[in-house]
Amino acid sequence: PEEQRYRAYADAEVPLARGQHMLRPSVAGRLLQALLPEPGERVLEVGGRLFLVVGTAPVMDARLVRRTAADACMTHSLFETVIDPLVNAVQVPQFRF
Repeated sequence: PEEQRYRAYADAEVPLARGQHMLRPSVAGRLLQALLPEPGERVLEVGGRLFLVVGTAPVMDARLVRRTAADACMTHSLFETVIDPLVNAVQVPQFRF
């Protein structure tokens, strides 16, 4: 939020609407450390909810998220088929949200 801009580089929670808040950067950092990323892997942190994705695993799911109420969302998978793992491919860890 514009009125919270001054907190952008502080290690503090940023209040949002409806009693929600963004996590402190140090908390997000500890969550990331717990995933034990390897050198060269990338991290994607998405928006006001904390979803940390790490690694070289290909994206195997895409979801459309629609807000249905102030504190509720509905999701729908954008995939119509299940993709089987490649034969003899290295299996990378799967992430669950």
